[in-house]
Amino acid sequence: MIQNSKNQHHTAPPWAFCEVPVFPGYPRIKRFLDRYRMDDAFRKAFHEDPRSVALELGVDLPPEDLGKFIDPRYVGAASDGTSERPPVSPIDSPGELLEFLDLRDRQQAERIRRRDGLGPTHGDLAAWRRRQIARCRLQLPTVFYESIMHGPFAIELSSGCSAGCWFCAVSAEEFKGHFPYRPNEATMFRGVLEALHGLLGTEFAREGVMYWATDPLDNPDYEHFLDDFILEFGRAPTTTTSLAAIDLDRTQRLLERISREPCWFQRFSIVKKGDVARILDRLSPEETVNVDFLPAFSKLQPLTRSGRALEVAMRQDERGQNAPAQLLDQESTCACTTGFLLNLVDRTVKLISPHPATPDAPHGYLEFGTRTFTDPESFSRAIHDLARSVGEPCLNPEDVVEVPYGLRVTEDDPGVIAVHGQSCTLRLDHPAASKMLVDRLGPPTPVGMLAREAFDPQGSAQIFDLLNQLHHHGALMRSEEGTSSE
Repeated sequence: MIQNSKNQHHTAPPWAFCEVPVFPGYPRIKRFLDRYRMDDAFRKAFHEDPRSVALELGVDLPPEDLGKFIDPRYVGAASDGTSERPPVSPIDSPGELLEFLDLRDRQQAERIRRRDGLGPTHGDLAAWRRRQIARCRLQLPTVFYESIMHGPFAIELSSGCSAGCWFCAVSAEEFKGHFPYRPNEATMFRGVLEALHGLLGTEFAREGVMYWATDPLDNPDYEHFLDDFILEFGRAPTTTTSLAAIDLDRTQRLLERISREPCWFQRFSIVKKGDVARILDRLSPEETVNVDFLPAFSKLQPLTRSGRALEVAMRQDERGQNAPAQLLDQESTCACTTGFLLNLVDRTVKLISPHPATPDAPHGYLEFGTRTFTDPESFSRAIHDLARSVGEPCLNPEDVVEVPYGLRVTEDDPGVIAVHGQSCTLRLDHPAASKMLVDRLGPPTPVGMLAREAFDPQGSAQIFDLLNQLHHHGALMRSEEGTSSE
């Protein structure tokens, strides 16, 4: 366990412990951008009198400079990595814009470092996670692949969710109750954290979260669990909630508590348009410096076509009607965990990984196994068993394999096999690559049968090696791996 040695009473600014440090003027600029994106009246007023409106928020920049902050060619390219940003001249651009764009770049670099540089200390689980990340690289559009952290675990502290959002990406069920913070339950929770810590290692385990198809603020004891998480891992987890406006006193206290710790970001989904002013009028720019707002009520906010939103889109399609304009056309996912999903109310733990949301995998993730537990000891046994169950890195002749959903395999050139994904192509130069083998790949087929396509033992060994390389790169899966999240 990592003891948190930081003084709980400090005089540093609220953003001092952001894991990607921000510059002093950032809170006011972020507040301007949040208002512009979420508040129609503010946006209209800004275009009528940009100077005065910006000054009211403490942003003292000429209108032509402010325009660059809301220009997606600048800020969009910085955040999604899919397009090039126009040249920014240090002479012609405000220092705050340069610092803002630099911050976005550093945040993106940190996301990539965390995704690619961290991982479980358990070797079998680490190899499995690398394969799933490689698969997602092929299956998902670049903007989604780049945004997924493939975190280690997600803990649900309730059963169901009270928010009832029509677009819920994981189709959360109705709220049925929460996991209370009483002595026995607190002991179990701390034991669960310790087991995860031991299996995953410190650096990776501290990337975990405490939500999924639940809302953290549905649990009146969430702050106690948060304190235990901080005590165990030395940092605050991301808190994603749709209920921030329900009790603004509680939300304000929660942000103040989190601000004292190293943290990544918090996410508030705003379902009702009227809640924008309530939240932003109550919480200062400094208090929300680390909050990512998702205005789900706005047609300008794209929503993932997953879970309940996918159900809506499919019903509209059956009626010959267009899906809601907010829903993205691309197959996508909101799942961010390649690791354990556990619910402390029903005592279950699953091993999961993101996948494009489809009718066969409507919640945007695959399940690789489920176990039950009754106490910290049985939980530890359950997660070690799940790790072992995916721990065979090499294919065996009796394994039945298939090409993952959405991927297409071709022989581009003699001796070169290509796997075409949503936004990239994997090419392997290999002596076993042939049109005969390519034609057999796709539906579930035993590895031994594919290897027998060769006419000699050396050729069979080469095919076996190629199949293992495809498996390593996420372009081939065992058929029993990854069932639907339905």
